[in-house]
Amino acid sequence: MASVPGGETSKTESMSVTEGDAVTLYSDLSEILNDDTIMWMFGPKDTFIYQIRRKDDLTSFMVTDDERFRGRLQVDQKTGSLTIRNTRKRHSEQYKLTSSREIITIKIFNVTVLAVVGKTDGVKSVSLSVMKGDPVTLRADSEIHQDALMLWRFGDKGILLAKIDIETNESLLNDADEGFKDRLQLNDRTGSLTIKNTRTTDSGLYELQIKGSESLHRFLVSVRGE
Repeated sequence: MASVPGGETSKTESMSVTEGDAVTLYSDLSEILNDDTIMWMFGPKDTFIYQIRRKDDLTSFMVTDDERFRGRLQVDQKTGSLTIRNTRKRHSEQYKLTSSREIITIKIFNVTVLAVVGKTDGVKSVSLSVMKGDPVTLRADSEIHQDALMLWRFGDKGILLAKIDIETNESLLNDADEGFKDRLQLNDRTGSLTIKNTRTTDSGLYELQIKGSESLHRFLVSVRGE
């Protein structure tokens, strides 16, 4: 957590979600106490979208009338965490949380909503959330044919992370990619991929393509900051 002017503190997280799915921005508060004011803001102009205020054991709420969020916002009344349901590309932006107690705490979320490309029928999609520094395993839960070629890719550019040729019993990890260097582990038997010591930059879309059975699996990973 870094210091910012005025006695404030700040923390930044990057999160990704597939269009149409929900995303939760966690406040990291155990509960909202008396005299707390929780405010959520959106975009470069810090547009107000939600406020919770607790005073004398009474809790009041204010919510934006912005059409972009109509019927989509849900706040945990105990912790102040914000969920955006049924996301669209227009919800890709910076979100800011301020919480006033003895000091002002600012938490920033950079949210990216990934467009659904092409047909999704028959494509298995899994969303995973992990704390920064913890490992995450992307499991290839499908029948693997003896002549299958398995390809793991990351991001919009389809960066090749790993390859397994079941027929020749050969595997390859892309150690040339500095972003994942020495942090990838491949299970040659199941084809599952583990990312160790995760970073917030690991958040995004991962795809497993299995040639031979012509199947495709998508994994949407969000790495939460400490």
